[in-house]
Amino acid sequence: MNLLRLPYRVVFAIAVRLSLTPEPARALLPSRHTHTLATIYSWNTNRVKMGVKKTKSVLENGENSELSYFHSVGKNPLVYRTIGQQLKLSAQSNAEREAFVFVEENKRFTYEQLLSEADRLAAGFQCLGLNKGDRVGILMPNVSAWPITMFAAARAGLISVSLNPTYTPQEIQDCLNKVSAKALVASEKFGSKIYYEQLLEILPELSSCNSKKVQSKRLPFLSTIIIDSEKDYPGSLRLSDVMSLPTIHQINSIEEQQVDISSDSGCNIQMTSGFTGPPKAVLHKHLTLINIPSHMQKIKINSTTTCIPLPFCHIYALLSIMGCLCNNATIVVPNFIYDPEKTLHAIWKENCRIIFAMPKLFMDLISKQRKLKLDIKDLIGITAGTQCTQELLIQIKKELGLRTLMVHLGMTEYGISFGFHPKDKYEDKFETVGCLLDHLEAKVIDNKGKLVPFGTPGELCIRGYSTMMGYWGDEEQTRNILGSDGWLKTGDYFILEPNGYGKIIGRISDIITKGSEKIFPKEIESLLGTFPAIEEVYVVGVPDEQWGEELCAFIRLREGHDSLSSEEIYEFCKGKIQSIKIPRYVRLVDDFPKTLSGKKTKSVLESGENSELSYFHSVGKNPLVYRTIGQQLKLSAQSNAEREAFVFLEENKRFTYEQLLSEADRLAAGFQCLGLNKGDRVGILMPNVSAWPITMFAAARAGLISVSLNPTYTPQEIQDCLNKVSAKALVASEKFGSKIYYEQLLEILPELSSCSSRRFKAKDYLFFQPLSLIQGKTIRKGTLPLSDVMSLPTIQQINSIEDQQDDISPESGCIILFTSGFTGSPKAVLLSHNCVINNALPTKIVEVSKSRVCMPLAFCHFYALVTTMGAFCNDATVIVPNYIFDSEKTFNAIDKEKCTIIFGVPNLFMGLMYTQKKLKFDFSNLIGITAGANCSPEAFYKIKKELGLKKLKIAMGMTESGISFASLPDDKEENIIDTVGYLYSHLEAKVIDNYGKLVPFGTPGELCIRGPLTMKGYWGDEEQTRKILGSDGWLKTGDYFILEPNGYGKIIGRISDIITKGSEKIFPKEIESLLGTFPAIEEVYVVGVPDEHWGEELCAFIRLREGHHSLSSEDIYEFCKGKIPSLKIPRYVRLVDDFPKTVSGKIKTIELKKKFKC
Repeated sequence: MNLLRLPYRVVFAIAVRLSLTPEPARALLPSRHTHTLATIYSWNTNRVKMGVKKTKSVLENGENSELSYFHSVGKNPLVYRTIGQQLKLSAQSNAEREAFVFVEENKRFTYEQLLSEADRLAAGFQCLGLNKGDRVGILMPNVSAWPITMFAAARAGLISVSLNPTYTPQEIQDCLNKVSAKALVASEKFGSKIYYEQLLEILPELSSCNSKKVQSKRLPFLSTIIIDSEKDYPGSLRLSDVMSLPTIHQINSIEEQQVDISSDSGCNIQMTSGFTGPPKAVLHKHLTLINIPSHMQKIKINSTTTCIPLPFCHIYALLSIMGCLCNNATIVVPNFIYDPEKTLHAIWKENCRIIFAMPKLFMDLISKQRKLKLDIKDLIGITAGTQCTQELLIQIKKELGLRTLMVHLGMTEYGISFGFHPKDKYEDKFETVGCLLDHLEAKVIDNKGKLVPFGTPGELCIRGYSTMMGYWGDEEQTRNILGSDGWLKTGDYFILEPNGYGKIIGRISDIITKGSEKIFPKEIESLLGTFPAIEEVYVVGVPDEQWGEELCAFIRLREGHDSLSSEEIYEFCKGKIQSIKIPRYVRLVDDFPKTLSGKKTKSVLESGENSELSYFHSVGKNPLVYRTIGQQLKLSAQSNAEREAFVFLEENKRFTYEQLLSEADRLAAGFQCLGLNKGDRVGILMPNVSAWPITMFAAARAGLISVSLNPTYTPQEIQDCLNKVSAKALVASEKFGSKIYYEQLLEILPELSSCSSRRFKAKDYLFFQPLSLIQGKTIRKGTLPLSDVMSLPTIQQINSIEDQQDDISPESGCIILFTSGFTGSPKAVLLSHNCVINNALPTKIVEVSKSRVCMPLAFCHFYALVTTMGAFCNDATVIVPNYIFDSEKTFNAIDKEKCTIIFGVPNLFMGLMYTQKKLKFDFSNLIGITAGANCSPEAFYKIKKELGLKKLKIAMGMTESGISFASLPDDKEENIIDTVGYLYSHLEAKVIDNYGKLVPFGTPGELCIRGPLTMKGYWGDEEQTRKILGSDGWLKTGDYFILEPNGYGKIIGRISDIITKGSEKIFPKEIESLLGTFPAIEEVYVVGVPDEHWGEELCAFIRLREGHHSLSSEDIYEFCKGKIPSLKIPRYVRLVDDFPKTVSGKIKTIELKKKFKC
């Protein structure tokens, strides 16, 4: 039956179902019906989406979690390079190997020739005035000029824009304007299309243009048109002429420019089909297009000959090309546009071993192969781009005689996300869409955004390197699909299994609403695909007065079959699917309308560790976990109810995991009784007392954000911090040492003393609601005793806290920590549940499971938070010796409670050393882990030796980046001393110069970190957030750092600590390390002090060892002479009894400088 004879509504239903754009659809209609176009498309795109029942989570770890979250760890690290660098690498290693074979053009290019041609055109682009980041449209079918142009743009730092060669003139104009393209490179023709004639429709000025520069009101940004032709067209340039513009020097300079192009920068824009409105411009970066194809290593594509009949403008074709490039394969291009007969002959003639195609293309190959019967039995088929039923996959493999057929799942916005491994079982390849690609995260959510259990359908979301940067120039549409947390909503209705494999049910937008029933066509199509007479089938919803929509099956019959009725379809389906899902209408067609894609330093870069530039990706062995702090507490309480969670020796209090959960839920419900809502901020102003973790866990269980305040803060600092985050409540201890917190609060809240209510508003505060003050046991005006708050809720309200845990996202903020504020006012660092849980430090350094851990660190410090969570994630017991660090009480706690691990900062360990000289405890079974500040080799040896530790491990991090480097369990001692450890699992690290370029391994520069452990941002300070955390996810640490190819690193110092003496930049750490070996010196810090001649001079502040009473600058000079340059020897020496330090052990350098002036 001819499609033109079908009712117009049905034609449009097919067009929408098969992803046909409005223009081709209009061509199918009689002219009298074209006015209904907008109505029908509007009707389709506004369908009601399917809801999913709410489920209650019982969380477990990794694969065993009942909720649909999976993190694919992978074995090989990500590579950090650009497309241009990859082309250079391939050309160096396989210069004479053929890269492309264009059968129809009779052209062949080796990798060396491809690089040469690309660099000539890249230099030509620059001669035309195109600059890094400019957009260049590519309007061509599958011709040799297409990849040359794409690679040239990448090598020149430009962004190529893939345009569908079937576009109408208006569509060309719309797409070029959307991305403000500066240049367009077009073929001379495509079939009957003469592109210059098409361009004249939107650029009539061309015909009378005397210059080669375009000026047009309709395309205001476009300045250059380049046509791949031997003929001259007015207003345009010939491609060959552009490639002849540059000199040899200019061409050679292209290679030198590669280090200036970031792997995280945009390189290609893909246009979506535009069925729900104008096409959207999807921007992808180099890193994405290089790393997605690396998955193809698993299918042994290396050095093979591969057939790509896909249209180059399609994302799947681009990824296939890049996969071949990354694996030194040869790409065979059969024709300008897909032709099944020419494709089969190309496979046979060129001895291809792999073919990339979409299901429709494979179906067409089947029809031709039945006639040609060519020997292609050793061929591997790889398909993606559209959904493929199990029956169709089996048919393709069988009739083409493929060795194997592999399926990938993806879309323009996230490339490829699921795929198969050659070792997968035969049935798995047809029943699923494969396993999640390495280093990606996947989750499945209901229509409220909550995770559904494994095996339950919902919307698939993807996060990781494969996702787009965004829609060009459309932030609103970008936000609709790509969250600030990095999760991209795919629109696929999907089932995820605990092993990482998945099954697509259909597109949410394809749902047919028949009465109150939501029906996915794919289920019906899969069944009908097994009917012997059916070659191809698509089910769509068509208007129906009674049901709203009714089902219609459009069917293409196999050869030898001429008819098929709706009655036959009904009899075949009866008993196999619900009767409501059996199509009422059947229409036979000769073919289906489909889109072109079948929808319905001159660095020599090498992979991974061998790269010469400082980039490293730590793969890790265990997947990330996706849960909240509250869910982790519940999990620990379920598995270790009677095990001690906390022991507070000074308070003489002990809490089991079950008791801790109970106390936290009581307080969480109490918070809600006070009117606190999800997302509200709750300040915690306490030393290391039991109420601190109870409050923090309570806030997490209630969906609140706890705000960790330093217990040593002055009244003004308390006010500033609470105002910065607009805190709704403050939970404080009664006192801390000599501080009575209520008296401190009266200094900033004098209204308290006369307050008759428990809530108030203060003129100096900017809270959205009245502030609630919760304190210890004493009843004071304007405050509530903590015990009273915990007594407010009923049993039912307390129990309801557990029911609310599904409503709290692991991506949401859970705690705010304040930076030290030495370079200005403290910044409020917001961390998510996901960040805190996965930062759980101990599991990566030592075996913590069910151990007893001594925690003398101040709870308000980030390091204390993550180590506490590390203990909780591993069912350990946390021993808290005192309200504030006391070395003798810490020793007694370790001895009494049989601790095997202690966490501390270097200064804390130094303090323990002095006490150990007197007490002489046996710590031969104790493991120390230090972080939070630099630990010199000299300090390391002193601490380990004088404390008699079994082991001493080092970690490095900062509040904003989380823990980034840490010693591994089996690291040798010299490796621990000489480095800050190995890059933390699932993180990326790079070291850059002050221009943002990667430096070679072993060269110092600023360390940058990217991954799931970094902060969400500075609360209420977007400007400061942007300075440190880029839109590409890279966080600048401010550490001057050396990264090695094996993933270990060494910190030189903080960039902010640099002392500028004349023109010399000096890091104090080098000098401190040397002075630390002086026999009389116990502790030393070097700072810069003002000097009229040098600008800054060096002053060493020194604390002497016992038994030593003096040390002069002359002594220091004699000791340092010949060991460091004389310019770095401190001119001044100041002896001190102690150093001014923060509660976290950091030196207050500003106060040291004040001491020098005194």
